[in-house]
Amino acid sequence: NIYPAATDTDIWNRIDGDWPRQRMISADQIASAVAYALSRPTDVAVENITISSATGNL
Repeated sequence: NIYPAATDTDIWNRIDGDWPRQRMISADQIASAVAYALSRPTDVAVENITISSATGNL
């Protein structure tokens, strides 16, 4: 399971509001974390990944 926090994607262009996108994690950062988990040895189980920005949740 992957649990990303607010991620800076185009979906925010369609949602009313003033969203602090500079504080959101990037899609590239999410992809990098998933790639890291997938690159672990086969005897390592990464069961859950929670990813958020170091600046905190929105």
